[in-house]
Parts: sequence; C-alpha cells; structure tokens
Amino acid sequence: IIKTTVHPKYEVLPFDYNIAILELETASKFTPVAVNLKEDDATDPGAVTWVRGFGKTTSFKKDNSPVLLQAERNILANDECQKALGHDFEALESVVCTTSADKGPCISDIGAPLIIVRDGVEYVAGVSITSGACQDIALPIVYLRVSAAREFIKPFLPDTPH
Repeated sequence: IIKTTVHPKYEVLPFDYNIAILELETASKFTPVAVNLKEDDATDPGAVTWVRGFGKTTSFKKDNSPVLLQAERNILANDECQKALGHDFEALESVVCTTSADKGPCISDIGAPLIIVRDGVEYVAGVSITSGACQDIALPIVYLRVSAAREFIKPFLPDTPH
C-alpha cells in the first residue's frame, strides 16, 4: 500500500463515511470486481449476496485464512437490522445489513466486500464495517453502501462503466 485516502467526512460513529481507498504499489493478483455506484444497488431485503475475506474463521484462531473465503448472505431490511442491533445503532440509508449465521465477516475482515451479481456480472455493493459471524453471535453484519460514497470513490476508478 503506497497511499491511503480516508473519506474526508469519516467519523467512528455513525457509519456514514466509514470508507477509505487503498492505492497499491503493484497490481493485485486477484481479478478486479466492478464497483456498483448505481442508486438502485440491488440490495433489496432478501437479496442474495456474497461476502469475501481472508479473516479468521473463529475468534480463537491466531492467523488469518491463507485462502480467500466466501459466504452467502441475505440482505436484511434496515428496520430489522436496527431492531437486532438495538438503540446504540442507527440503520442509516447509507448502510445495508446482511443476516449473520455461522459464516460471514470475522475478526480482521472489516473492509471485506459485499458482492452482488447483476446480469451475470459481480459488483462490490458494500464494504463491511462490522464483523461478528465468528463470534457465535446472531447479529447482523453492517456494510457501507458503496453507492452512498460514489462521489468519493469515482475519482479513483478508471474510466469504465460502473
């Protein structure tokens, strides 16, 4: 990583602008995934998504996974997310939540992508800002919608349709 650019409006809480851009010195060995900047971001409640990451698989493991892991998750309505997470959390329009079960973002997966598929193409629709699936807690996982940060993200993307 040669440069990190944090959203200028970032604050720990609320989660509105919890995003940063990492510029790499060399190209990633992973196939790039398009970024979904459309307002209609295909994250309706019940929609199937995937989360990927190299994080720990249990809260007791010392090391991260050596291979990229993936888990299927369903979108949870923001009001259900709010109810599950309680009064200390505000389910803003800039976030999207997924169900949490035995698989999902774990410790060190903060920033993991939430993937949607539209017309056979994978898109990053969110970036994880909470974890917990490995904690044996049935709490929703919260993601920042990348479409909510489109004006911040756009200058860093190549001139391709998104």
